[in-house]
Amino acid sequence: MKIFEFFLGLIYPWRCPLCHDILIGHKGNICPKCLKALPVVVEPRCKRCSKALTGEGEYCFDCRSKKHFFDEGYSVLSYNEKMRQSIVYFKFYGRREYGNFYAEILTRFSMPAVKRWQPEVLLPVPIHRRRRNARGYNQTEVIGHVLSKGFSIPIRTDLIKRVKNTKAQKESSINERKQNIKDAFAVNEEIRQYERVLLIDDVYTTGSTVNEIAKVLKAKGVKQVYFVTVCIGNGF
Repeated sequence: MKIFEFFLGLIYPWRCPLCHDILIGHKGNICPKCLKALPVVVEPRCKRCSKALTGEGEYCFDCRSKKHFFDEGYSVLSYNEKMRQSIVYFKFYGRREYGNFYAEILTRFSMPAVKRWQPEVLLPVPIHRRRRNARGYNQTEVIGHVLSKGFSIPIRTDLIKRVKNTKAQKESSINERKQNIKDAFAVNEEIRQYERVLLIDDVYTTGSTVNEIAKVLKAKGVKQVYFVTVCIGNGF
């Protein structure tokens, strides 16, 4: 452990991303008790968005009934109350170290899918500059930089810009989310050098955000758009 990280840990001790207790000695990014209780999404999963399926068929209700511009995605954990609280601490209470844990499990579980997709670049979902200034960082970039090393895929944070300061998606209905996110993103012309891209986000619920970005990317000539997220909502 680097000396700087050691003393930083004394001042701002790392905490478990689920129970938020201090991790003694930095042995792992999560305490053993919470590791056993992780709400990992298991098969059967939707072949398109990765939501857990509760009925027959290969696709969830959303993917059967709605048009998606993204090609496929993969998420690791079910978005239950524990994970909702964990993401809130990560995004709004400065627990940036949680991003190391999220990236670690994403690398471990989504690697087979990422190898199959063969993306050329990682693109963290951007937040508006006002939100970034208030928060101090973009949580998806924190995850993305670690994933870039784990996947050995370059990351670009300059190709997608959030030009519309939308209200939080969690506060909106499904229809409101679509309107809320419409025309919220602009894409740099340099994106045309890539055919296959991988979006990085923290949570997938209705898919409005990744779908809107995928639409804009494909309008610029990207052939295939994939995504990975830490958490995903329930399937139908």
